[in-house]
Amino acid sequence: MTSPCEHDLRTPLAKLRLGVETLADRSEPELRASMNRSIEEMDSIVGQYLDFARGDEAQPMTEGDLDALVGAIARGCADHGRALDLALGAPLGIRTGGDPDTVWVEVTDQGDGIAASDAEALKQPFRRAQTARSGAAGAGLGLAIVDRLVRAQSGRFELLANAPRGLCARITLMR
Repeated sequence: MTSPCEHDLRTPLAKLRLGVETLADRSEPELRASMNRSIEEMDSIVGQYLDFARGDEAQPMTEGDLDALVGAIARGCADHGRALDLALGAPLGIRTGGDPDTVWVEVTDQGDGIAASDAEALKQPFRRAQTARSGAAGAGLGLAIVDRLVRAQSGRFELLANAPRGLCARITLMR
């Protein structure tokens, strides 16, 4: 069920989508595609604000196959033109693992990484790394939302160095 706030935020985006569709015969396909991408970026930012505003409500724990979940995420990314190096048990990409007491999932990249001193600050709302300022759209809420959800499940969310370079985002949960 959508809240009045969500409706107020998403209605203008729906009107923009409709406007782009009505221009289908009168505009260049590249322009329409660009406009649609911008609308999707705005929708993503609105979603981040709404997720963050929902608060610390813990979702009930459910059992499931972590590798299957990560595989579904990777397939969804590939459908949107963002292929991932899915590495279940391999050294790079999206990795999963665990021990008798915990399970973990890591997402790694080979980018510039972050300074260890910045890791905790970047998990705070509305904080973004300097290098992210010119990249993808966002409000600086994604990591804060992940941290909040993981802590609500008594888990741990860490931002670590990925050797030889890059970032490793690790979520550890109790079995």
